[in-house]
Amino acid sequence: FTVLHVASFGIHYLFASQTAHVGALYAAFLAMMVGSGVPVLIAALTLSFSTNLFGAITHYASAQGVVYYGAGYIDLPTWWKVGGIMALFQYGVMFGVGAFWWKAIGLM
Repeated sequence: FTVLHVASFGIHYLFASQTAHVGALYAAFLAMMVGSGVPVLIAALTLSFSTNLFGAITHYASAQGVVYYGAGYIDLPTWWKVGGIMALFQYGVMFGVGAFWWKAIGLM
């Protein structure tokens, strides 16, 4: 589960579009997670939540990133550093706090 999430997130560096990435790989990663025993709802939701993080990891990962980077609001090293930190934080919240919450409301 975790390895598949890390792989899906890391592979996004090879895509210039969130839509292209989701269209090409969401179903494949969902099938691998479900095949490895992850409940369908948890697999689908966590993959969906992960796609929201893609826009912040690189300057070319989403349409709004190009505008911010192109206008000079943020330099490239800062973008990659902050994007990585925020991704780690968000995954920590999603899998740390989220796992307890999902268990409390009966999703796990």
